[in-house]
Amino acid sequence: MFYNIHVRKASLVFGIALGLRLLMSLPFIRNPGMSLPAYGDAIGYHRLAVNLVSGHGFSLYPSPPFIPDCFRTPAFPMLLALLYKIFGCSPLWGILANDLLAAATALALYLILKNRWPRGALIAGLLYAFNPLSLIYCQELMTETFFTFSLVLAIILLFRPAAKFAWKRRAGPKRPPILLIEKERAFGWLFALGGGLCLGIAALTRPVGLYLPILILPFVGRRWPMAALGFLCAVSPWFIRNWAIYGFPFFSTVGWVNMAYYNAAAVVSAERGITLRQADIVIFNEASEKHGWGVIARDEDDIWAFEEDPAKWRELAGIGLRHILRSPVLYLSEHAKGTLGLLGPVHPYRLPAVYGHNLFLEGKRVGSGPELFALLVKKGPSALVAKIFEGLPWWGIAFWSAACFYQLLLYLLAVLGFARNRREPFAWLLVILSVYFILIPGPMAVPRMRHPADALLVLLAGMLRSRS
Repeated sequence: MFYNIHVRKASLVFGIALGLRLLMSLPFIRNPGMSLPAYGDAIGYHRLAVNLVSGHGFSLYPSPPFIPDCFRTPAFPMLLALLYKIFGCSPLWGILANDLLAAATALALYLILKNRWPRGALIAGLLYAFNPLSLIYCQELMTETFFTFSLVLAIILLFRPAAKFAWKRRAGPKRPPILLIEKERAFGWLFALGGGLCLGIAALTRPVGLYLPILILPFVGRRWPMAALGFLCAVSPWFIRNWAIYGFPFFSTVGWVNMAYYNAAAVVSAERGITLRQADIVIFNEASEKHGWGVIARDEDDIWAFEEDPAKWRELAGIGLRHILRSPVLYLSEHAKGTLGLLGPVHPYRLPAVYGHNLFLEGKRVGSGPELFALLVKKGPSALVAKIFEGLPWWGIAFWSAACFYQLLLYLLAVLGFARNRREPFAWLLVILSVYFILIPGPMAVPRMRHPADALLVLLAGMLRSRS
């Protein structure tokens, strides 16, 4: 009887999550041509997958020479390439795969809490099923859905078989507490190895996952070496590939680009009263002068002159870091503004953009987190609301309003869930990972970068319900 109840609840979570996403995918199913990405990162992922299928290698170039790419990581493009190879090169298959992966993530969140917090497991699964960020980004060829699925699957493999968690102290009254995990049944080396592989796949999907083992493995217990081995088996081939092509080992140029053009640029922009794009040009020209590149950037296109040269990106990041260290207080201020923007609901212009009503391309924009924060401080809440709703159709306003309510509810339930389970190491792990995903994006953060944190927060929300 108990088993049948859980099967029904799990089926309900999976069915609702998949049904909602397929409903939002219906315009693309009826007209597959709508699924072709018209702008942004999705174009790059689609092009990488098409080139892989066509035998042109891992390249963003649409025509010869197909120069190898060092910015993107391979997991999501390889998933798309597999789908394109089987079903044809239509982005619709990537969207449908996102729908399935998101539904599987909702099911996995239910399974994580099923044994110890059965009363909250259904809440966690349903909260993710209705998550606005997930609903939106399943409809685009973006990495958020696959990354979150890989992370949640790693958590299942590493932690769910551990039936009992406890804090213990080392011998001696003045020694600090350390974390130990006791297990009523060992999950075995295979679970640890698989969990590490999933963490590696997450890192190969989004480079922000490269540092997850540092945060997660201390909670794993004695099996952490196997988890670390699985992670290294997944990510080391990509390091080796880049080493062979470019002459030195690195994972991706994403971190260097973000350091210069998204973190340091916010500082330069605030210091000099110029736009972010103008700040990018300033940073590029400083790096060019210092390192003797012999190139002067005069517009936004020029700052990408060495797009496939990781050595120059590393030098550019050094210039960016120097600006940040020169004005740490200003950087922290800009970072805080960006984080506030990231904590908000899904970007109001994102839903119309998914279905072809791209307000960005029409010259209308809400603005980044720092810009919205400045508007709120200078002109008040009414000006902020008017700016957000400008140009939005009624259904966009309705969705965004519901997303605001959802986000406030999720934060409240997650805080209460953590307060109730603050003695649980697993709750602390969820908080640490959530804070990591919230803080790491920086001054130019947008809500979609918080997507993995939302999946972890729904677990904390589910843990609010008492155990059976």
